[in-house]
Amino acid sequence: MQLLYHALEALLFSFYNTRMDSLLKKPILLIATDLDGTLLNPQGRVSAGTLSVLRQVHARGVRILIASGRPLFSARGRLPADLIDYVAGLNGQVIWRAADGSTQEMPKLDRTECLQLFELASRHRILLNYHDETRNLCAVSRRHLLFARAFRLVQRSRWIFRQVRYRRQTVTTDFASVCPKNASKLCFAGSYRSLLKLDQEIDCSRWQGVFVSKNWYEVQRRGISKGEALRKILQQEGIPADQCAAFGDGENDISLLQAAGTGVAVANAMAKTRAAADEICLSSARDGVARWLQERILLNQ
Repeated sequence: MQLLYHALEALLFSFYNTRMDSLLKKPILLIATDLDGTLLNPQGRVSAGTLSVLRQVHARGVRILIASGRPLFSARGRLPADLIDYVAGLNGQVIWRAADGSTQEMPKLDRTECLQLFELASRHRILLNYHDETRNLCAVSRRHLLFARAFRLVQRSRWIFRQVRYRRQTVTTDFASVCPKNASKLCFAGSYRSLLKLDQEIDCSRWQGVFVSKNWYEVQRRGISKGEALRKILQQEGIPADQCAAFGDGENDISLLQAAGTGVAVANAMAKTRAAADEICLSSARDGVARWLQERILLNQ
């Protein structure tokens, strides 16, 4: 009988503490989420269930920030326009505000820097990728052209298998002839080992590189990050960091998770991203972000 009493007492205290925690915890006023590998499923889409949860959360006055490595035109097209309050595109290089359509931009890489980065990448079996609204380029040194063709064939096969839309690329060994005047970022694809070498060789006083995945590495001007973009938005909105939750999967999301009061990594996130997170939710394939929002906001806020 005494054991039963103690068991019931423990259960009541557990319920009380859980309830008090939810009452004392400040409500979430803004959520910041990455797209690929986080909010989007493996097919590159927002599931119907996730869309429904986002609508309910937004209807409660919670602002939504899309923080993506994608350019604005691509990131804005992933969700219905009425659900987006802000977009931090190109890893925070540009911020778009839905209320007035205004944008804030950080400095870009100039042509000389782009050529220097291509020269560094050419030392290894690495493909340089650059795309904007009109062009989708892949540049590689002539001696690594065969590797580039094989790598792109494997990459394209993966996209077809995952039913992800494939965008045709122009492949060149003469990057100087197509190099843009400036670029928000340059992307590099290759083996993790090759990309690690590039990461060690870039000039950290001017540039910073982040791994989006083990086979995809992005370089921008130093000082640009999703985390810095989030801090600017929180300051503009007058929202404390502890009333913001952020979600991500790649190493380019670490700064985002650290800038928010609650940083959540999806289960399929890179190891360093999971280590930097406060919490882990279900994978993107299982609508992890939506499940977290449902539990923490819709049911407890």
